[in-house]
Amino acid sequence: MEFIDDYRFFVSLGSLGDNLPCVVLVDTEKDVGGVPAQTTFQLSPCFRDSECLDLVLERGMHEPSPAERLAPFHQDPTQRIATLLMSGPSCCLVFPVEALVRLSEGHEGCMIEWDEWKKHVVIPIISRPDLYGVWVTGCRLLHITSEGIDTDAEVEVYDFSKKGRVEYLSERSNPGLDGVGYLLSTGGNARLPWDLVESIDINGGHDSIAFFYVSVLLFLPCHETE
Repeated sequence: MEFIDDYRFFVSLGSLGDNLPCVVLVDTEKDVGGVPAQTTFQLSPCFRDSECLDLVLERGMHEPSPAERLAPFHQDPTQRIATLLMSGPSCCLVFPVEALVRLSEGHEGCMIEWDEWKKHVVIPIISRPDLYGVWVTGCRLLHITSEGIDTDAEVEVYDFSKKGRVEYLSERSNPGLDGVGYLLSTGGNARLPWDLVESIDINGGHDSIAFFYVSVLLFLPCHETE
């Protein structure tokens, strides 16, 4: 579950019985039959066996940090994105939050089928699927990967803004997902001089990255003295 503002949040649901996996937009300000309004966005039948979905958004994006409140260049909230990781981190579906909010208006309590919203979905072309961390900041998707142990890690950036979708859109499309397009990275990758195997968490927001490590205490045996 991830909030997109003070009253609405997304929930991802895996396959259950004959039901396809889906993303549900819940609006706690609206009431339908005594429960918060819910709009269900059904995924492609290609993901019927996907039992585990991981939904990634930038937490608190709708509420800018105090230092950014008066900044004229604050990120456009209408271009925020959400990322759905399924069947392993190598499969990412990215869609604009605003598009699903608009589609839900007047359709509370309804099921919106894949064909009705797939045009908003884009797949990032990930060079190496063994991701150590994936997160979203504004309209960008970032991930860290490494070729192996004792090698430097690398941050790849994908720009899903309106401009980025035009500039980095690949000519490829996924026929299994009814022609959903692919997006190339910006090419502005950065290397990190660390072995990320030792990290315990990687996260970020507001164009910042945080790496969490734990210090290991080494206890040596004491020699008894008389």
